Amino acid sequence: MSESIPAASAAMRQQAIEALQGQLRERERVIDGLTSRVRQLEGHMAGLETRLEVGTERFGRLEAHVDQLVVTQQAHAAHLSEVRQMQADIRALLALFGDLRGTLRTLSLLGNLIKWLGGVAVVIGAGIAWFRSGG
Repeated sequence: MSESIPAASAAMRQQAIEALQGQLRERERVIDGLTSRVRQLEGHMAGLETRLEVGTERFGRLEAHVDQLVVTQQAHAAHLSEVRQMQADIRALLALFGDLRGTLRTLSLLGNLIKWLGGVAVVIGAGIAWFRSGG
């Protein structure tokens, strides 16, 4: 019986060792899987960092374009203001020329009236002079 206890004890030790070795192999397999997943995630992170850098550069270029557009828009707004002022000035000049044309027509009619009245005055003056002279 004393031989069977050491034999049983040795068998139990062997079983315990085999169980521990099995657990160790399982843990190594899990660690290998985790290591593989970490490498995969590191590769994915590197890709994300590259995309982030490219996006940052692109965003910088877009900001520069937006700044240029803002400057251009401000210049266009200034030019548009100048054009509107010129348009108002031209309208004022056209109104002035329209008024001047009306004034010239009035003066022309007045000149024609004066010429006609001048002719009538000459005839009346000649008639008066003829009557005074005894005529």
